[in-house]
Amino acid sequence: MPFHPAPRVREPAIAMRPLVDPAGWTARDLAANDDWIYQLSEAEVDEVRRSVAAVQRARLGFLDVTRENLPLPKFDAARWM
Repeated sequence: MPFHPAPRVREPAIAMRPLVDPAGWTARDLAANDDWIYQLSEAEVDEVRRSVAAVQRARLGFLDVTRENLPLPKFDAARWM
């Protein structure tokens, strides 16, 4: 399933007024539809599991995890454009 982000409307902030920002989601907003949900394929799940297992075997700390030691080619940024 391809990812298609919703159009974003960001308005300038005005003092003492509610913010209009696409990052301001509420539970009601998320429950209204499931367009924001991306279902991982079995291959993507396997890739995540293998990469996490490799990091665990290497005993890397959280702050030591990088693109180089947690490769996830199926999640390459170009795919989401």
